[in-house]
Amino acid sequence: MNARVLGRTSGLAVLCAGLLACGSAEPVAGQRTGSAPVTTTAAPTTTTTTPRRLDPKTDLEAVCKGKSFPAGAAYDGPPPHPTQAHGFGTLYGEYDEWPDPWPSWAPDKADSGDIQLVLCEDKPDAEPTDLVCEYGPAFGDSGGNRSLTVELDVAEVKLYEVRTGELVAEARITGPRECPETAAVGEGESTVTSFVEVAAYAEALKAHVTG
Repeated sequence: MNARVLGRTSGLAVLCAGLLACGSAEPVAGQRTGSAPVTTTAAPTTTTTTPRRLDPKTDLEAVCKGKSFPAGAAYDGPPPHPTQAHGFGTLYGEYDEWPDPWPSWAPDKADSGDIQLVLCEDKPDAEPTDLVCEYGPAFGDSGGNRSLTVELDVAEVKLYEVRTGELVAEARITGPRECPETAAVGEGESTVTSFVEVAAYAEALKAHVTG
């Protein structure tokens, strides 16, 4: 059996330990008696690591194409949940019309490391209606009045979590069923489009973004 050496004694003391004639010597103060091994336990060490953070310039539009960013911000905690909008059509160029605090989350203004959700937009074909609107000639136009049938702009939007790429919510939004104030149409065209209003995006998704 292996025994741990606990202390050093003189050569005489070591010799006497094995001889009956030495009798029962008093133990040295501070020295353990018996042959049981001593077990020591090292204090646990704590390693602190700084979690990776997504590069602030990361192009999060890739989330709309199925990519996830494990180093991205998690979709948790109380709202608001920073959301970045990507798409085409009426969504571009109108970020300032988003109700607060949406404007600061435009792709060219936000730190991608702060973004929890990405809004992706697809634009399917417009939805026809039977609503007809009358428009007078534009300034400088010598033509007469025109009757145009309204078609509704359609936006299919989806919210994805940046970190996991999982779908959080989706909605189908259409433009209002009303006559647009103005109509920019070419010769021979017979329809006018009622576009999706920016506020409609926020209204459809606010439960997941602003609470």
